[in-house]
Amino acid sequence: MISAPPPWLPSLWTVKAECCPKPPTPNPQRSEGLDVISRLEAAHKGKGAQLQSLLAKGIKNLVVELLSTEEIQKEDIQAAAAAANSAITSLLRGSDVEPLLFPPHRLPSQSGAWIKPSELDLGLPVPLYLFPLVNGFIGGDLLAFIYYQKPDSHPALFLDIGTNGEMALFTGEKWLVTSVAAGPAFEAAGIAWGYGG
Repeated sequence: MISAPPPWLPSLWTVKAECCPKPPTPNPQRSEGLDVISRLEAAHKGKGAQLQSLLAKGIKNLVVELLSTEEIQKEDIQAAAAAANSAITSLLRGSDVEPLLFPPHRLPSQSGAWIKPSELDLGLPVPLYLFPLVNGFIGGDLLAFIYYQKPDSHPALFLDIGTNGEMALFTGEKWLVTSVAAGPAFEAAGIAWGYGG
């Protein structure tokens, strides 16, 4: 895995996106736990490779779904990037989850990474760029959101609520970020209606 960000990344923000017409494929990792923390615990107990494989299978299924919806051939994909929370990023990279699961919740590597098709089969013909993490439970998904924001001098607060609540405050000059435990209720674990994580 290499960590330099792709040169085409800024151009992604000029693309107009639409939501998929149907709900995405359920997370295949649910078989190992209904929330992120239970999945991290499963990985810590030796199921990391299995969880990585389940994640790869889920991504591969999403790629197939998206391509068939838009009638695009896999070979037409020129670039791929993903932004995920710290747990999913660690599991997808096959990293040791112990530093994230236990205090002080600091991963040894927060850098972005390239995952080559030869390293992990995600159903992509090109390497996948995985966004860097900020630290601990402040993931690449929040970083990607911050990166997308247009330069502005007005203070703003952004929230990403899941198992952990990530918060980003723009003071008008700099970003301040933090996270707090929010609980699996926000991941919709064990719900009867709606879409859970």
